[in-house]
Order: sequence, then C-alpha cells, then structure tokens
Amino acid sequence: MAALRAALLGVLVAAIASFVYNDPLALRQPVDVSPVLLPPLAVPGASDPSNRLASAEIKYKYEHQGIGPESLAMDANGSGPYSGLVDGRVVRRSADNSQWEPFAHTSPNRTPQLCDIPPKSQPDPSKEPLCGRPLGLRFHPVTGELYIADAYYGLNRVGLNGGQAEQLVGGKLVDGEKLSFINDLDMDAEDENGTVYFTVSSTKYEMRNFLSMILDGGADGGLYKYDIATREVTRLVPGVAFANGLALSQDRSFLVYCETIRARCNRYWLKGSKAGSHEVFVDLPGVPDNPRLNPRGRFWIAMPAYRTSAYDFLARAPRLRSILLRLHLHPLLLYAGIFGLPNGMIAEVDAAGQITDILEDRAGKRVKAPSDVMERGGKLWIASLIVPNLAVLDYVPPGTSTA
Repeated sequence: MAALRAALLGVLVAAIASFVYNDPLALRQPVDVSPVLLPPLAVPGASDPSNRLASAEIKYKYEHQGIGPESLAMDANGSGPYSGLVDGRVVRRSADNSQWEPFAHTSPNRTPQLCDIPPKSQPDPSKEPLCGRPLGLRFHPVTGELYIADAYYGLNRVGLNGGQAEQLVGGKLVDGEKLSFINDLDMDAEDENGTVYFTVSSTKYEMRNFLSMILDGGADGGLYKYDIATREVTRLVPGVAFANGLALSQDRSFLVYCETIRARCNRYWLKGSKAGSHEVFVDLPGVPDNPRLNPRGRFWIAMPAYRTSAYDFLARAPRLRSILLRLHLHPLLLYAGIFGLPNGMIAEVDAAGQITDILEDRAGKRVKAPSDVMERGGKLWIASLIVPNLAVLDYVPPGTSTA
C-alpha cells in the first residue's frame, strides 16, 4: 500500500512539474490584454422596482428560424419594422402584418441552402462571414434608401425594392487600419452632401468573437463618417473600446456613441464651440448596445447585460482575462460566467446625459439581451441579439398624466 501511495505521489509530482515547465496557460508570459477602467458601479436611479419589462408582450415571432433582430427601423411610409437577422437577411413586416418577408441581404454569397437555419437548430457562427450579419439599419429621409451596417460586409445601401445591397465601405483601410467590424450608423441628410456616421467595433476581432473582444479590453474601435457625395471615409474618434451603437441628437448638434467594454456612452460634438471634441455622455449600470432617439428628444439605450461583480472583477484583472482568452472556453459558458443568465435592461437618458428612467426584466422572462428600443405610438418595441421575436410594452413616461 505504501508503495502504491509513493507511486501515485510520484505521478502527481511529475504532472505538476510538467504543468509548470510547459506552462500551458502561459502564466509566465507577459499580460497581453488591456486594462479597463470603469467608473463606480452605483449609478443613481439605476433600478426599476416594478420590473416593468417583465410585463412586455412577446410579438411578431420570426418564421423560418429567424433569430437575433438586432436593430429596428421604419420606412418613410411608416411601414415595418425592418430588422436584420443572424442568418444574413434583412426582413420586414408584411403590409397586412401577418408575417415577416425577406427584403434585402448584404452578402453576395447568401443562399437559403447555405445560410438558412434548419428547424430546431442553433445558428452556426462559422457561417456569419459567408452569409453576413446585418446590424444597424437607417432609412435615408430623402431618397428612402435603406443603409445597413453589416458586421462582415461593412456599410451598405439598398433601394426601395430591396434585394442585394450595394457595398459602400467594406474592409477599407483608413489611417492604416482595416474597417472589418462595422456595427451601427446614423445619418444627417440635412447637411450639404449627406453624411453617414458609423462605428467600427474592432479592427482586430470579428463579431462572432465579441466575448474575446471583451476579455481583451482593447480600444481598437472608433467613430467614422462617410460622405455620400464624395465616398470619402474619415475617422473622427479613435481608441474606442468596443464601439457599438450611435444616434444623432434631435438638434443635430452631437452624436451619442456607445462604448460597450467601458459600460458608457460618449458624446461627439458636431456643432458649436466644442465641435470636433468628445466626452463621456453617461455611465451605465449595464454594457450598452444601441442608443435610439425617442419622441421627447431623449435616448433609449439598450443594455444586453448588467455590469455584474464578475465583470467588474475581470476589468481589474488583466492577467486572468489573458488566461481566459487562451483557454478558448465555450461562448455560452463564458457569457454565463461573466454576465449570468440573459436578462434585460433599458435606460432613457436626456440630452444632458442624465438617466431619466430605467426599465428592467431582471429574470429575463420576456426581455433577454435587448439590443435596440424603438418608441412609437406609446409603445416600446424592443429587439434582441438572441431571441426570435420582438417584445412590445405600453409605455407612459414618468410624470405624464394618464387621465
């Protein structure tokens, strides 16, 4: 028995020695991820005791395995909504409101055989570069054309009849960096030539590796503009950590663009004495996706996940994030470890950057990983990165009389 114990101890010692010598987790290597500085977690007013999003109505389920309506848009006639799905399609609600119908696509490679998701199957991330992943959508208010930000095929536009979109910006080098992951856009059609503002989330990672982007913590994203008349692209703000959604203010004097890794949205001034400068607009209790202007001149900001204690801890632990990057954990396991189970939170923020309302679904009963909020006719239409439907909620702004 003693001999067996000695043998087992020898095997254990040898295994430990081999582990230390080979260093499979690269513990002796320099940390190759960026530090992330976050503001204090407590954000005044960041709570919804009534958990109002949990009472949203689930509507407009997407047929044919349509998953992940990331952004929403309505055309000049008020028809829609239009949305981009994980299988590469841009779809719209039919005129009789009975079903979703295909409208456009960005990838020239897209075919139903290649890209459609079989029943009872999950999306295959490896197909995204082939099939496209349309994200931000905006209609040009004058021409009626739909502009599409695709994570793999860049900035696109398509005419009134839909179909194959025309690529405007895709993989282009600007200031020596490849614009590989374009995320969202907004436009100012009232300026002289017409300008499209857009975000690039990363020049290093693709969308399907967004959790690696978060672990990396790098600030390789940015805010850009595209001149419709000259087709020139200009970088406005470099060094953004996971640049995500953006929205033009009601008076067209500034842009709000969200910085997911740093759990905040920033302001870029277009007019006035501060034109060309940028500043923090609002710190948030969650990691933000798209901001969208509402009828009151404020912004709805969708947050797919809360700023958890695990997220804040990892922000302060670059060596641990570096190890997690090398382990290549399953995305669902990694997401759950950082953010917990999917839930939902959205915030309304005024033009001064003050949070005026917070709505939550803390258990994710009806709203999971919200990515976009559109307010129309007293209702909030809420899109999501991961579900096959929209959530719709009757909404009365705080302080509004219902009598």
